[in-house]
Amino acid sequence: MADERFVNKPGDAELDPEVYGLAYKQETVMSPWEFDHFIGYIGAYSSNQGYFINILCLQDVKVTNQDACLRNKGGTLRLVHNKFGQFDDVVILRYNIPSSEEIKEWVKQWTSPEKEKPKPGELAEKIGLLKDNLALPVWNDPHLKVSEDVKRKWEKNFLTPGDHIHIFPGTVNPGYDERADKKTAQMGLGQHAFRRGRHKDRYSALNPCTKGEGRTLGWRKPAEQRHYVDKTAQIYEDLTYTNIHYGQNTRVGKGSTGCINIRGWQKDRYEYFMLTAYIHGGPKNPLTEIPVTIWPGVDFFKFKKKERGEYIGQEHMGLPELHFASFDTKQVRPGWRSRPGWVEKMQRILWEWRNRPSPEPNWGLFDKDTVHRLLCYFQDYAIKNLESSDTSQHYYRKLYWTLWNWLNPEDWDAKETQALEQLREERREAICGPATWEAMRFFCPEPYQKWVYGS
Repeated sequence: MADERFVNKPGDAELDPEVYGLAYKQETVMSPWEFDHFIGYIGAYSSNQGYFINILCLQDVKVTNQDACLRNKGGTLRLVHNKFGQFDDVVILRYNIPSSEEIKEWVKQWTSPEKEKPKPGELAEKIGLLKDNLALPVWNDPHLKVSEDVKRKWEKNFLTPGDHIHIFPGTVNPGYDERADKKTAQMGLGQHAFRRGRHKDRYSALNPCTKGEGRTLGWRKPAEQRHYVDKTAQIYEDLTYTNIHYGQNTRVGKGSTGCINIRGWQKDRYEYFMLTAYIHGGPKNPLTEIPVTIWPGVDFFKFKKKERGEYIGQEHMGLPELHFASFDTKQVRPGWRSRPGWVEKMQRILWEWRNRPSPEPNWGLFDKDTVHRLLCYFQDYAIKNLESSDTSQHYYRKLYWTLWNWLNPEDWDAKETQALEQLREERREAICGPATWEAMRFFCPEPYQKWVYGS
């Protein structure tokens, strides 16, 4: 079990939304427009190509209507405190169904009182989605046993022409420590690649393939612990057991030891989700790799606040949270997005201000080396250069110790945990939160302006 200091408790184990002028239980709308702009803002990849499936998992957010998955225009999200073992996240499908004569004819048949209602599968068959490399494996899955009612509702609600966004209750946080000796898998915040597959050879699911078959980026820690505190922590590029599969109905429990779960043991929601995910690319261009983005839900609420112009003069409050194991899309597929993401922007601000020392960082990956560089920067290149007469009371003054040589590994190891605790004192879980962005703006304005606003 994790140390009691690091178990999730209100106001202790996650970033308090009040820092951003937000509040728990606050609500906002997620529509196709908001989805597309938010994905671009956090530096993830998406496509408006027909049948292209984009998946976004937002932590610490609930959908107010549990049947929002059947609505194709989105729904209302509520910011919540993420309690261990609860379904306090959402998993969102975003895609577009191109209009076709087959779909138009099916809609007429479905809506006309004079005509006989189409049989389940007629539409999916006509537009070419019931193929082995598309939705057919889920449609005929002997374990799921998708009902006629689910098939009919899926065609009616998920295959109509136009933009779609469907919101599912779920979790991206583990609910159980199955292997305490190795700690529990935790996928990093960023964009992963998934493909059609099986969960434990039992039923249709999505499997990670970010770093090869069944593997993705992340780290291991006790399920209850959400902080970076371990000196030996490392980023794994072969993190396994992180499928997207169906979960239990009330508590996460053993349903997840690192996987993404769609809530509901009755499986209806899960079947809608997988039937849709499996049409990725469509009948003319089936695609293998589905982009799956995991991100703090508070950033979506910040993004909406920023778009309304409520952070003018406090732009650093609207910048994304970056945590240990966060990574940019370039760490997944360079072709998905070539521009620097927020992790690389943060790294380059520090690297350029320190006159580009060797070796270069692992661009786009918030690993242990980046944590060290961040703390060393504020220790050796920023805070101690402030004049003692300077009246600005900056948060990062707290990180400066005149009696410690941070270039000495022994001194570093002795102070690292304490420094990280102070770094999170007001900012909770995020290592690079609003105070960090503001410190970079304050101490190194030129590279800050270049990388935050110039690329």
